[in-house]
Amino acid sequence: SGGDLKGRFYLMVGGVVKLYVNGTLLHEARWGNSFTDEIDISPGDTVVAELTQPGGASMFKLAFLTSDRRSVVNFRASDFRDLGIQPIADLKPEAIKRAQVRAQKLKDSNKGGSKEVLLPDGIKDRSDAVWGSKVNCLLGASIAKEMITPIRQ
Repeated sequence: SGGDLKGRFYLMVGGVVKLYVNGTLLHEARWGNSFTDEIDISPGDTVVAELTQPGGASMFKLAFLTSDRRSVVNFRASDFRDLGIQPIADLKPEAIKRAQVRAQKLKDSNKGGSKEVLLPDGIKDRSDAVWGSKVNCLLGASIAKEMITPIRQ
């Protein structure tokens, strides 16, 4: 079915994240690196990160790696919308597409001497480290074909 990609989301978070895909909670993580169960995604699907900060340095980075290791879906700051604070249950996909406020791009932790790597097997992502304007926030993205990058073998 044309646009479907099978794979896993890989996350890096400073704080606590709940990751929703098309309104369904897929994954919860705190502090550090994690990855989700295998899932099928397609362009047009919505991804929402509910980020909370109990104290410490806020940072969130997300990428999707296909199971065949052929493609990465990168999430840049310009792909995320800062949806403020609202009940996740009330969030409609159209609201993510309509939202105007972009996520804040943070200085990449990769440059600060810490060797935080998001993806396995030396695969490089082009995702940004991001957060919202508030301590706790919802960041939403609608997956677009342009976000899918083939991996150079």
